[in-house]
Amino acid sequence: MDIYEHIENLICYACERLNMESVDVDCARNALFDVLGLSGQVSNRGDNICHLSSVIRHLSPDTLLAPVLSYAVGNGVTDEAGAERFSDRLMGLLTPAPSAVIRRFNSFADKREACDDFYAFCIANNYIKKSAVDKNIGWRDGRWGIEITINLSKPEKNNKEIAAAAEKPAGDKYPKCLLCAENVGFAGSASHPARQNLRTIPVTLGGEDWFWQFSPYVYYDQHCICVNCVHRNMCVEPATLDRLADFVSLYPGYFMGCNASLPIIGGSILNHDHFQGGGAPMPMFASALVKSYRHASYPAVEYARLGWYNSALKLTSCNRGELLSAGGEIIQKWRAYDDSSAGIFSSTDGTPHNSLAPVMRMEDGRYALYMILRNNRTDAEHSDGIFHAHREYHNIKSEGIGLIEAMGLFILPARLQRQGGEIEGYLRGEPFMPDKLAPDMLIHAPMIRRLIAAHGTCNAPAAAEQILRGEIGTVCRNILVNTAVFKPDAAGEAAFERFVAAAGLE
Repeated sequence: MDIYEHIENLICYACERLNMESVDVDCARNALFDVLGLSGQVSNRGDNICHLSSVIRHLSPDTLLAPVLSYAVGNGVTDEAGAERFSDRLMGLLTPAPSAVIRRFNSFADKREACDDFYAFCIANNYIKKSAVDKNIGWRDGRWGIEITINLSKPEKNNKEIAAAAEKPAGDKYPKCLLCAENVGFAGSASHPARQNLRTIPVTLGGEDWFWQFSPYVYYDQHCICVNCVHRNMCVEPATLDRLADFVSLYPGYFMGCNASLPIIGGSILNHDHFQGGGAPMPMFASALVKSYRHASYPAVEYARLGWYNSALKLTSCNRGELLSAGGEIIQKWRAYDDSSAGIFSSTDGTPHNSLAPVMRMEDGRYALYMILRNNRTDAEHSDGIFHAHREYHNIKSEGIGLIEAMGLFILPARLQRQGGEIEGYLRGEPFMPDKLAPDMLIHAPMIRRLIAAHGTCNAPAAAEQILRGEIGTVCRNILVNTAVFKPDAAGEAAFERFVAAAGLE
C-alpha cells in the first residue's frame, strides 16, 4: 500500500468518524498532499472510500496514522522528535472547523447524548489519545475507598515548578498558557503541545464567557475542563459557586469543581481560572455524613461534615439561591479563620494561606456542594507544606494534591511503573543491595526495607504486586490525612467543631 492509499484511508476515516462532509473531501485531501510534500495523484477515490468504510470506521486513529508518519519521517517531512506534533497536524486537517463541531453538539436535544457524542469525537480525532490512556495502570483500594492511577502520559511536576510557572508573566507569549482559548488549532512548539485537533464548546457561566473541553489525559470517565475565556489567575470566591451551579444545571450528569487558588494546594495551573469535572463518581461522594448541622439564616440548606480523610463539608438544597449564599459565607469565614491550637493561620505577613476546593453536582434533583478546606502554610519541618504530602511519602507523590486527589482519585507519576517493577523484583527474591541502587531508586530504599521486613522475599509475582499496591494505597490514604486541616482524630474533630461554630452552624 503506497502513501496515496494511506491518505485515502485517512479521508475515509474522517468521513466515517469525524463527520467530514463530502464537499470537504477534496480540500482535505489536497491539504494532506501539501503538508506531506506530495504532488497528488488521481484515483478512484469515491469507490475506494465506499469500499473501505465498513473496515476503516473500526480502526484507531493511531493505526491509520502510523504508516503516514513513517513516510513523513522517512522522507524528511518531520523527524522522530516532531512526529507526535505532526500527527496532531494531520488530524487537525481532517477535523471539522470549530463552528461545525459546535453546531453538531447543539443539534442534540438531549445534552447527555451531546456530551457522549462529543467525547467519542475527541477520541476519534485523536485529541484524546486513547491508545496511550489505555496503557495507564489503575486500581481501587477497597480498604480506603480510594482509586489510584499511574499515569503514563503526563509529566511529573513539583510544587516549585508549578509556583514558578504561576509567577512568570505571560508577556507576549502566544498562547499565554496551555488553557487559553487561542490553543484551538495552535501548531505548537518545542515547549507547547500542538492543538490543531482541539475543539471546545462555549458556555456562559455567571454571565461570563467560558468554554469547556475534554482533557487529553482522561483521568476518569469524560474528564472535562471548563475554562474562562479571559486569561486571569485562579480565584475561589462566592461568585465561583454561581458559575459551578450554572454548569451542573446545564449538564446535570456531570460534577464540576475548582482547585484551591493558592500554591501547593492549587493544582498544576494557577495562572488561568478554570474548573475540572466529568461524568465519574469520585470516591469522596460515597463518604458517610458524620454529623449534620443547620444555619438559622439558611433554613433550606442541609449541612454535614463528611467522614472523609481530609476536611470537608457538604451543603445540600433544592433552593439554589440559599445554597450559594450559604456556600459563599463558608468561603469568607474560612478565608479569615485562625486556630493556633490546630496550626491554622489564615495569613502570615500579609500572605494568605486559607483557601478551599468547591465541588458541585446534582443529586436526586438537588444541588450538592462539597467544600474541601485547604491551607498552604509551610514551616521549617515541612518546607513543602504542612498540609501537603509529607516528605516520607514523596517517593510516591510529591506534586501538589489538587482537587482530583483531594476527592480520592490519585494520579501518580509514570516513573512508578518502572520503579514498581524493580521493587516487586526484590519482594520475589532478587538481591536487594541499597548501595547499588540507581539514583532515582534511592528514594524508595526505606519503603523497600519495610516491605521486605514485613513480607519477606519469597513472594509469587501476583502477591508481590498486591503487596506493593497495598503499600501505595496506604501512602495515598496517609497523604490525604496530611492534607487535612482538621485531623481525623479527637483533637482534629474538636477543632473542626470550633470552625463549624464560628461559621454559625449548630
